Amino acid sequence: MRVADYIVALTNLYGLVHKEKVLEIYNQQNEEKVSIETIEAYLETGIPWEFVYTHGNYFVHEAIYALDSFEEELALRRGKPYYVPEKKELLRYTDPLYFEKTKEYYTLLAYIKKNFFPDDPAEAEDFAREVVTISHIGFSASELSDLFDFYEIVFSDLDQANECLRLITNVANTTRLWENNGHTPREIVEKYERQHLRPLPTERPQAMGEGRRIGRNDPCPCGSGEKYKRCCGC
Repeated sequence: MRVADYIVALTNLYGLVHKEKVLEIYNQQNEEKVSIETIEAYLETGIPWEFVYTHGNYFVHEAIYALDSFEEELALRRGKPYYVPEKKELLRYTDPLYFEKTKEYYTLLAYIKKNFFPDDPAEAEDFAREVVTISHIGFSASELSDLFDFYEIVFSDLDQANECLRLITNVANTTRLWENNGHTPREIVEKYERQHLRPLPTERPQAMGEGRRIGRNDPCPCGSGEKYKRCCGC
């Protein structure tokens, strides 16, 4: 197995990974061992055609490299253990679009298909994938509102809105995150540090009532007296 495959897979899984961690995981999962010099050879140029660059002794994903956010990203991971999947699962991460499809993901997908896209399963899957994608950057009320707007989702009532948000929360809390060294927020809470859970916002969703969308300049339904855009819709 090529060392480069491990570098690409671990960078996609962690966002950034130290050369010593690459060496450790590779030698744990392969009978034919390699030396640190083999890993260091890739530090000269990185693997840019696979979106992998370098920073000192680290391999860094293009998204972090392009934003010049290495130090901030490194700080988020400090002190957190690494999630290391079995070899077969790990190497699936050589595909930059791969992510682990959990039962929470499939539950959300089934709900979205049934309630919003019964005749367009591809659109439902696009929505579910987008939920996973934005889980990596942390949800906000505005991002959720934009997501519902983009897919033209209007809830029939508050119960449906709350159920959809509950399922999205479950997906977000079981998504493997760079900042958790590949662990999900739920794993960090259950196994390591309770303060690392990042629950989704509890603000009311944009679309409520019997199929009617609340305008950004309408009075907020929470009764605050403020416009929706300056209150629960911010």
